[in-house]
Amino acid sequence: MKLSPYTLLTLLLACGHTSSGSGGSGSASVTGTVSGNSIPTSDTIGVRGTTTDNGPLQPVAGALLTNVGNVCGILQNDGNPASSQVLDVRVVGASGDVTTGTYMLNGPGGIGGAVSLLLQDQSCNPTLHSTATQGSVTLTTASSVTVAGSFDVTFPTGDHVTGTFSGPVCTFNTLDAATPTCQ
Repeated sequence: MKLSPYTLLTLLLACGHTSSGSGGSGSASVTGTVSGNSIPTSDTIGVRGTTTDNGPLQPVAGALLTNVGNVCGILQNDGNPASSQVLDVRVVGASGDVTTGTYMLNGPGGIGGAVSLLLQDQSCNPTLHSTATQGSVTLTTASSVTVAGSFDVTFPTGDHVTGTFSGPVCTFNTLDAATPTCQ
C-alpha cells in the first residue's frame, strides 16, 4: 500500500522525511487538553499537498502544531526528535484545491476537517494517538505560502479543544526518505 505524504503526517515526528522548501516559526494558541496532555505550540508549520487515503488524489491543507522548534528543517532532514508532540489540523478536499471556509469533521468519503494528537516518548515510541470525533476546522488562509485558521473540536475522551494557528508552508516528502533515527 502506497502511503501519501499527508497520510503520514499524523506520525510526522515519529518518522520525519526529506524534501525542500522553507517554513516554521508560525504561531498557535490552544485552549484545552487531551487525556490530561497540553497541546504543543512551540512551532507551527503550514502543510499543503495531496493524499490518496480514499482512492483518488485529494487536496489537503492544514497545519502541524509541535513542541519542537524548527520542525520544518527537522522534517526536511529525516529528523525524529524524542519526546515530540504533534497536533495535526487538516482539511481534505474532494478535488481541485482546498479553499478557505469552515469544514466539519468526519465528512463523507473523508472530505472535511480532521484533528489528531500524537505524542511519543524519549525512545520515539508513540504513547498517545487520539483523533477528534466532533467539531470543525476553519481555514482563513490557504495559500501556497501560509495556512491559517482555527478549530473547535471534541476528542473521544470528551476533551474540548479550541485554537488558532498560522504557519508558513513547509515542503517535504515522506515517500523518498531514509529511515529516521531517534534523537
